[in-house]
Amino acid sequence: MSNLRVRFKAYDSAGAFLGFLRPSSWSASVQHDDAGTLSMTYPRVALNGGILKRGLEQGLEIGMEVAAHDGTWVEPYNCRFLLVSRSRDAKDATDTVTLNCMTWIWLTKKILNLNMGALLTDTDNKGKRPFYSANPGMIVHTLLDENRERGGAATVMPAGFNSSQDTNGDTWASKMTLYYDPGVDLYTVIDNLSANGLCDWRTDGRMLKLWNADSTALCRDLSGRVRIQLATGLLESPEEETIEGLAGNILIRGDNDLVFTQENPAAPTPWGKWELYSSQGGVSNKDTARLMMQTQLASAARVRGQYTRQILTDDIDYLPLVDYRPGDWVTAPTVNHGEKVRVQRVELSNRNDGGVKCALMLNDRLYDAQTRQAKRIQGITGGAVAGGASGATPAPEKDHRVPKAPTGLVVQTDAYLDANGYARGLATAHWAAVTQATNSTSIEITSYRVEWRPNMAGETWRSAGVTTDTTLSWGNLDCGTTILVRVRAVPTYSDRLGAWSDPVPADVARDVTPPSVPSVPVLASETGIVTIHWDGNTADGGRMEQDFDHVEVGRGTGSNNISMIAATQSGAGDYLDTTLSDGDTRYYALRAVDHAGNRSQWSTPAQVTCHGAVSSEDLEQITQTITENKEILDQAKEELAGVKTDVATAKTDIATNKNALETANQELSTVKTDVANAKQEAANAAAAAAGAQTTADSKSTVYTQPDEPAHDNLTPGDVWRRTSTKAPETYWLGEPNNSVSVLVTHTDEVEETLVWNGTRFTPYYLFLDSLAVTGSISTDLLAANAVTAEKIKALAITTDKLAANAVNADKIAANSVTADKIKAGSVVADKIAANAITTAKIAALAVNADKIAANAITAEKIAALAITADKIAAGTITSDKIKAGQFVGYVFTGAVFQSHTEDNKGFKLRDGALDMWNANGDKTVHLDGEGNENILVGTLQTALSGDRIVISPKFSTTTIGSDQYQIGSGISFPLSGTYAMVPYIATQSNDSKYGSISTITINGGMRTDGSAGAGTGFGSFMRLGQTRNPSTKTEMATVYMTANCDYLRKSADTSRREWRSSFSLNTTSGDGTTGYMEARKPGAYASCMVRANGNAGDGATRCELLATDSNAQIGMIANLNTGYLSLGGYLGWINGAGTFQCNWVEGINHINPYSYTTWTLTIAAPKYGRYKTLAVVNSTDSYPGLSGTVCNEKSGSAQFIVKSMPSRLSDVTGKKDYTLVPTGGVNYWVTALSYYIK
Repeated sequence: MSNLRVRFKAYDSAGAFLGFLRPSSWSASVQHDDAGTLSMTYPRVALNGGILKRGLEQGLEIGMEVAAHDGTWVEPYNCRFLLVSRSRDAKDATDTVTLNCMTWIWLTKKILNLNMGALLTDTDNKGKRPFYSANPGMIVHTLLDENRERGGAATVMPAGFNSSQDTNGDTWASKMTLYYDPGVDLYTVIDNLSANGLCDWRTDGRMLKLWNADSTALCRDLSGRVRIQLATGLLESPEEETIEGLAGNILIRGDNDLVFTQENPAAPTPWGKWELYSSQGGVSNKDTARLMMQTQLASAARVRGQYTRQILTDDIDYLPLVDYRPGDWVTAPTVNHGEKVRVQRVELSNRNDGGVKCALMLNDRLYDAQTRQAKRIQGITGGAVAGGASGATPAPEKDHRVPKAPTGLVVQTDAYLDANGYARGLATAHWAAVTQATNSTSIEITSYRVEWRPNMAGETWRSAGVTTDTTLSWGNLDCGTTILVRVRAVPTYSDRLGAWSDPVPADVARDVTPPSVPSVPVLASETGIVTIHWDGNTADGGRMEQDFDHVEVGRGTGSNNISMIAATQSGAGDYLDTTLSDGDTRYYALRAVDHAGNRSQWSTPAQVTCHGAVSSEDLEQITQTITENKEILDQAKEELAGVKTDVATAKTDIATNKNALETANQELSTVKTDVANAKQEAANAAAAAAGAQTTADSKSTVYTQPDEPAHDNLTPGDVWRRTSTKAPETYWLGEPNNSVSVLVTHTDEVEETLVWNGTRFTPYYLFLDSLAVTGSISTDLLAANAVTAEKIKALAITTDKLAANAVNADKIAANSVTADKIKAGSVVADKIAANAITTAKIAALAVNADKIAANAITAEKIAALAITADKIAAGTITSDKIKAGQFVGYVFTGAVFQSHTEDNKGFKLRDGALDMWNANGDKTVHLDGEGNENILVGTLQTALSGDRIVISPKFSTTTIGSDQYQIGSGISFPLSGTYAMVPYIATQSNDSKYGSISTITINGGMRTDGSAGAGTGFGSFMRLGQTRNPSTKTEMATVYMTANCDYLRKSADTSRREWRSSFSLNTTSGDGTTGYMEARKPGAYASCMVRANGNAGDGATRCELLATDSNAQIGMIANLNTGYLSLGGYLGWINGAGTFQCNWVEGINHINPYSYTTWTLTIAAPKYGRYKTLAVVNSTDSYPGLSGTVCNEKSGSAQFIVKSMPSRLSDVTGKKDYTLVPTGGVNYWVTALSYYIK
């Protein structure tokens, strides 16, 4: 039991809430298909009275709300009002104002038919605007759209319907051809459409809604549930009845000379039979005419009534505007005490105690039909349908209108990176929505098709996509090109595609974003080479972008004059600069270049000084050594002059020892490499590093360079050491392409030494005669032992200077010939006596790897078992030392095979496990040989093509028909051949709309997407787990399955998606549990629903089994809370076992006083069991005095005896008589109900 409560909310003209109003008195009316009013008196000095001080021109809206049973406030239909006038007494100290408000539909009186371009210029309807075969939605929507474009009142009145479907989504059932005069207002149009039985309307807040006439979605039949009792529910009961429409004979006239008289025996005849004339244009069949006259006959046979009932509003079961509203059918007392009536109007006002008074205006079915009939207006030419044409209207014809071409097409472009890091173009088109067909009538648009092509002759149009929005983006365009774009509208119901817009050109954007600045290079220098190392990262330590291509190496003498010297570095690694000389200081920097050619800024420069093959200190030491040797030579000259006699004396000994000296000289020439060859090579390197040195005597300049020196500053004797110009070379330390490579540069190699003779460079030779006169030094001039080895220049004594056998073993001092005195390669096997060299003759560690010629030690040179593990240095045997293919059929135990020396890089194969890491050091693979734990990070699939299984740790699903998506992990099953959707099993851990969830989904996949139409696009789906309530976002357990036609909604025939069946179970936190199963087709569905609501809901426990379409709902509803079992539909039975069967005796049956009549009621015999029959006798006469008895029940029949009382009876005293049956008898009929029992 609840009380009716009302409150008022004020809004400004923009719909913004201003505050609550509490008037001192008020009254309001809410009507079915008619404008209501609101009047209130309000002291403006009261609370929120300032709201009412606004000027009328500012606009004020008032919403009337009522409280539902659970206390929530709602604004019912037609309860938004506009303040249109007000009045007050200027002398009133309380500044009380009376407000006069009209319901929101009143605003349509300010929306007029002003499209002069749509008026006819010829025919009988010249000057009128035609709507041919138009439905109510098309007419009203068109007038709203035109007014909205003019900036009129329609801008604040959205439409809750369209030109093809009403507010409930049902197709418009009726069409008419109408002609409207210019200037007619939209309210008149809507009022006459509803009066002609084409539509019903309501306002919902600011929105205008239209339904098919008598749609069950709006005009609900609540007569079986909502009952207003005469004794307890009513306060006042005025009523209005009339017999003006009674008729006993009706003359009917149709087309093709159809004329006949129809008697109406049910009509009362207090003054004889009254006559009526009915014209049925368009009807030429007698049976059809009779059928169409049923309503008129019924109306003419009884009293028509309109009843006003003032009802209680406190402690009642059914609240007006909450449980029922204008347009609904309820049961209320009329002349028959309990009759089905329509609520035509609800009138509310305040009570002195603060409560609400309520009066209902109720129409019986006949009065309601006659009221609608009386309101039909023929003045809208062609808009009224007289006589028989007021019945069923033709089925809607197929829409053939063409949508207008979209306007305002604008194309914007941008560049993005594809999966390979290359720039591609992205185009985004925007356009204005299409709302009209080419005949300027409103039309619904289901989608838009966008096409593009390169702006070159001969190119064909290509599809960019289809969208339901007015914007579309597509990619994979060539950057820097020009494209043409066009768009057309696809209508929802018409079979004609819209006109193409004018093509719009657009230049596809280029990638102009430079890559990040690279990190600072790491520099090193040795042997005259500068190494520039880059770690592959950006300046801030991150990774380079996806479109990175290479880095350019720059060099400069300062940090601000960097210029590029190389552009070959495509990733982390080293670049070698071999063009510098020793001591040169340079700055190096890097800059990144992407695939599109964009360059970053130079990185922070790094500085390095080039170091040659021989250091400056070594060069100084070599120079000093040369100087010292020159002094020694000078001293030697003096000594040679002093010992000239000794040299002459020693000639014989020298001649004798010539051969020995020749041999010794050969050895000494090798031994003196530290003074001669080594120092000479050092000098050469020093010359290459210093650029230009001088000769030992400091008289001439030495040039070490690849190019011939300029002749201008040369003097005879200047030396040019021409260095090599050969390009750098590389060689492999091991197997080609599978081992370390070594870079060999030739810039230090001296090809030849040349001397300037004053005219040109000639080969350079150093002769003894340049040092001393031939024969000037003889043995007799040398003192004994004066000439020692260190006094003799390297290579100065050659074999031709020594006498044969002059040098023998006894001439050589013990231990004077050591390894460092022997020329490399001069002691070979044939120079050594057999067994002369034993292990005792070799010093420990004297023979090492660099003393042994390559390939000198082979397997046959090594004794069996001579090499053991303790003879091999740790780490000396590496993979590059082992020839490929050497280990075949071997077993390695306790080993670790790895591809990288660092931890957490590459792969490692250990005993019993394989581990892999990615470039970031994250473990991606762990395979345990024991089978305890196996990890594979990333996507895993069983094949590259065909039927296969793909396991994805990151898997996303989408909700069809929405931008909602879910993420989780999943297993998909790509198919061989073509398919529209891959079958999958997936988890859903997060929903873009609901947040954290936990579900498992199964999708069977699809071979076709449905765009080809009938026979394609079938799919099914299942979800179970924990999701969230769509409205409260609280947790909810769910099981959902569906099997759909046009699963992806790609079919142009949108009705195909209505063919579907589904099953769902939901248990919501605090809101109970529900099970639902349904099967749908276009326009109808069958469903079964069981529900046990919690306290957060209405607390109902109910079961529903229904079959529904736009006209009716047939089935059963069981509600435990109310105790009602509601049945809808005709009473039928299942063959052989019907629960109920009905039987009746209709017509005018007469019985005289104190007599009886037996009726046999026939019913279908059941296959098992039998029926029990209940029957009643009914009469409309006063004092019927009848009774009835069921007897002789059989399987397929029962008898019913109707008995009448005597005409009169007296009481026991005989003083008072009672009339039981009129003396002439009474008329009656019988109704029986049989129910099935065992």
